[in-house]
Amino acid sequence: MLNRKLEKVGVNLSLSDALPLVTVCLFLTAASLTACGGGGSGSAVSSYELTPPVGQSEPVQASSEPVPVLEPVTAPSLKTLSVFQNGTIGGEWNDTLRAVDSGNGWQRCINDGGAGCPNISWELIPDSERGQVIEIRHGSSGDMALFLIETNNPKDLSEYAGGVIKFDVRVVSGDSSITMKIECVWPCESEEQTVGPVGENGWETVQIPIDNLAIPGRLDLSQVDTGLVIWASGTRNSVFQLDNVFWEASPDYSSETEVSSGEVNGWTNPNYSGAFSPDSYSGYGLVWSDEFLGSELNEGDWSFEIGTRGDGWGNNELQYYRRNNTRVIDGLLVIEARREDYGDRQYTSSRLVTKGKQSFRYGRIDIRAAMPFGQGLWPAIWMMGSSFPSVGWPYCGEIDIMEMVGGSGRERTVVGTAHWNKGGAAAAYSPTNNAPYNGGPSNEYLLPGGESLATSFHVFSLIWTRESIKWEIDGFQYNEMTIDNSADLAPFRNEFFFIMNVAVGGNWPGAPDQSTRFPQQMLVDYIRVFQRQ
Repeated sequence: MLNRKLEKVGVNLSLSDALPLVTVCLFLTAASLTACGGGGSGSAVSSYELTPPVGQSEPVQASSEPVPVLEPVTAPSLKTLSVFQNGTIGGEWNDTLRAVDSGNGWQRCINDGGAGCPNISWELIPDSERGQVIEIRHGSSGDMALFLIETNNPKDLSEYAGGVIKFDVRVVSGDSSITMKIECVWPCESEEQTVGPVGENGWETVQIPIDNLAIPGRLDLSQVDTGLVIWASGTRNSVFQLDNVFWEASPDYSSETEVSSGEVNGWTNPNYSGAFSPDSYSGYGLVWSDEFLGSELNEGDWSFEIGTRGDGWGNNELQYYRRNNTRVIDGLLVIEARREDYGDRQYTSSRLVTKGKQSFRYGRIDIRAAMPFGQGLWPAIWMMGSSFPSVGWPYCGEIDIMEMVGGSGRERTVVGTAHWNKGGAAAAYSPTNNAPYNGGPSNEYLLPGGESLATSFHVFSLIWTRESIKWEIDGFQYNEMTIDNSADLAPFRNEFFFIMNVAVGGNWPGAPDQSTRFPQQMLVDYIRVFQRQ
């Protein structure tokens, strides 16, 4: 807000008018000083020379009004994870340098400088300005070999989604195109990213957006076991040096570590009425729930997925998922979609998952929630197979407990669907589902009497056994799918985790239009999982 105000200030300010602005500028960070005409390296500016307007030899008498003195404003430091800096391997990784080589059957060479690898070697060498750096040498055969820094204990690096991986490169000889990737628990790995030419004339910094690596079905950030995997794209006789390798979280994450308390933009509890579900069921016991009490999201159960995943989460969605679009307030989980510029997107929202924290197989699930409304809104409460990190979608299976798309009265219709791969995990990519156009029963339900999912609470329920999945809304069953012994449906006899999100735009709802009002909110009162005793 202050930057926008300063940018509108005219050039013919008197000194007395300018003084308060200069006082503010003195304490702004380098990023904010751009608007005031300043600069710097990121530290607070300690002095500023004020030049009188042209033609005015003496400064104008300053106003007798006291000039407010502002406390220095320190930009929040970005969260980082060191991989190799200052000649040292970061503490999250095993204190070893490694390589894998096609020449020895892709066996690892560990901390031996490449003695066991016929096509790659490495060593720490001194640099006059940097200290110790890593020099990586490819052999004359041209055969593939990769250098890596990894850990034997996979890390959950979900908080770095939306951030970047940075490293410095200097090419000594050979190919100046460099390829990198990140691996998670095998066979999970990212897309390969090639950059170059780079480092031909000295050290250059490379920055790779993590969203470009974390493509759905490839890299799972919750179980990363390499800080960097890197090699010369043309390996024959190529030599390059590597330094200052680290992961950096997005500014969004760094500024939002306390986002699960407080108020959503202009929050007013709508105090909706609506349906409830029983607290217990005969023959069932409550095994897990979240009633969203207190003022903070329980991140022991939930994680945020951040960013765009590069492809709009596989659906060409328009929003950027952030942490600070979520609050726990008044006994509700509130996920808010906003029209606001962030990154390269014009909309923001949130996406929460229990992946790696809470997963279940079979039982009764009750979720009491109220939906947003308007063209382009796409709220969903759903589940993904826990095998997703290793096999990807659709092989892992998907259960949509409820979905809705807004606009044109579509807020009256709830949709419940299951998705899987035709032919099972061993077959080629062939997504299918239990929708009517695939021969299934109706997978949607139109609320009676003009009711809406966006004006009151409804209870969305899933009754899941080894033999079937049933979908209910407010105790009324509207869909059922039989689970047989085919390879197609095998995923539905394994554990699944929860996902809750509000998408904006995408292949199904289309984009918002002039009728869409923002912000829009999905309210969740509770989620409960019961299983047979």
